[in-house]
Amino acid sequence: MPLYRYRAARLAGGLEKGRRHALTESALASVLRAEGLELIEAVETRENPSAGWGEKWTVLLRGGSRSLTLVQNLELCRQVGTILRTGLPFHLAVREAAEVLPAGPVRTRLREMNAALDQGETVSATCARPPALFDPVACALIQTGEASGNLPEAWEHVIRHLETLLDFRTRVGRAVRYPLFLLVLACVVLGIMQALVVPPVVALVDSLGLALPLATRLLLALAQGVTTYGGWGLIVGVGSIVLVALVRSKIPGVARRVDAGLLSLPALGPLIRAFAGARFAEGLRLMVAGGMDPGDALRVAAATLGNRALALRAHQAAEGLLKGQPLSEATAGLWPPGMERRVRIGEAVGDLLPALREGAAACDEQARAALERFTGFLEPFLTLLVGGMLAFIVLAVLGPVYGSLGALSGSGAP
Repeated sequence: MPLYRYRAARLAGGLEKGRRHALTESALASVLRAEGLELIEAVETRENPSAGWGEKWTVLLRGGSRSLTLVQNLELCRQVGTILRTGLPFHLAVREAAEVLPAGPVRTRLREMNAALDQGETVSATCARPPALFDPVACALIQTGEASGNLPEAWEHVIRHLETLLDFRTRVGRAVRYPLFLLVLACVVLGIMQALVVPPVVALVDSLGLALPLATRLLLALAQGVTTYGGWGLIVGVGSIVLVALVRSKIPGVARRVDAGLLSLPALGPLIRAFAGARFAEGLRLMVAGGMDPGDALRVAAATLGNRALALRAHQAAEGLLKGQPLSEATAGLWPPGMERRVRIGEAVGDLLPALREGAAACDEQARAALERFTGFLEPFLTLLVGGMLAFIVLAVLGPVYGSLGALSGSGAP
């Protein structure tokens, strides 16, 4: 999460300077406004201007904190969440959780969080401190909790977000396990056939003066291409992925186009939209319930979407509210149609909170249904794809054999 050095004016008079983590400058302004401060100037900076990647390597070499795995992050959140439900303040919940857990990386990270909180850091800044404890979406959920004054409930949404991520990884891993096994088997069979079976078959066909079938010619061309250009192809492919990732992280316009492309994918796009809409609705509800202006709430909640294209649409919705558009019209396209109807009804009766609460629950159910459909589609699709590859290999190898047998039997006929 970016770190900003800012100057702000107190509503009661006077200036305040400081540094704070925020997803965007607009999100920083909204958080400060909720605390009675009006942002004057904000400049993005680093934790330590003289440090960059070298600082991260130094932390690792000295045996400092390391990024936790998703399972460890979830364990940390559940421990803190269990204690938060007893009513303890957040910093005391972190301290108690650190004492309950056995020695290990999770306990070490909790103690570091506790030390940072004792020094006056915000929870979102502590979680974003390198190495970042959570992904940007979880950090944004925590920031919405701080802005709304309801951090315990926001923490529950962080737990749910991490559980969803873990469930998604588990489902996808289970769905691709068998197709990946078939793919590896197909590659091994292809290599063996290319080395031991195909050359004598091709020599036999040539000796009989027969033409090779199309499938066999394609297989030979593919094998020749992999042998000649496989290394360069691998380098170019990996380099392209790394280049796109770097450009996406540095150039917002490219990131928005990449994220918009993800939304247009047949099966993955609806899944991304469903979970983004559920998180956005929960974040917006938390901040509206905390008394934040809907326009400011939209800007802060935009980071929970986890997609630059959708986040831009959320900022445009905030501008639409300033121009007098109703919330249901300004946020059209950010969530499913059912949510839009609920927001419209909430505006009509003058109470948005029940509509946002029911809509957030409905969006969450739709997101989980979308996950079921995606993983249900993934395994048979990959199985059919690998099965088609195996069928092509068998056809390419056995086609010339049957053709040669036919030619031999024809030549031997009286």
